[in-house]
Amino acid sequence: MKKLVFFLVIILTSSMFLAACSSSNESNGKASDGDQVVIDFFHRWPNEPRKSFYDEKIAEFEKQHPNVKINVDAVLNDSYKEKIKVLVSNDDLPDVFTSWSDTFAADLVSSGRIMELNDIMAEDTEWSGNIIESQYAGFTFDEVTYGIPFTVDGKAFFYNKQTDI
Repeated sequence: MKKLVFFLVIILTSSMFLAACSSSNESNGKASDGDQVVIDFFHRWPNEPRKSFYDEKIAEFEKQHPNVKINVDAVLNDSYKEKIKVLVSNDDLPDVFTSWSDTFAADLVSSGRIMELNDIMAEDTEWSGNIIESQYAGFTFDEVTYGIPFTVDGKAFFYNKQTDI
């Protein structure tokens, strides 16, 4: 349930505020009462198990918000790296997209086309306060946060102390 709520908050918040990243009139993330809101969402998981996760959450969100249509584009990891760089450099920038942190994110942010999120996070501290603060670091440059972590994962290494190396 927490994943659903978190995903919906990200999509809803992003649709309202990240729309500034897109120059397309159709996909502006805003609408007057009764108008269709179109959100372009680009991610790098066209295969299972993440594909089903995103498809289910998007369907649930659209059911709860009948005036919202989420267009999804997804490509595999290596193709994604190139395509997102091209999209960020021109007028086809999606409203919401995924990225790696640190240097990769910094390169996207340097385009000047990625929306700052500090005000949004400050407005809704109940939501933003549920994210481990240290996880913002990979998406924060010059004290401005441009991305919200979706997952946190770690790597562990084990070794056998009895083995001579």
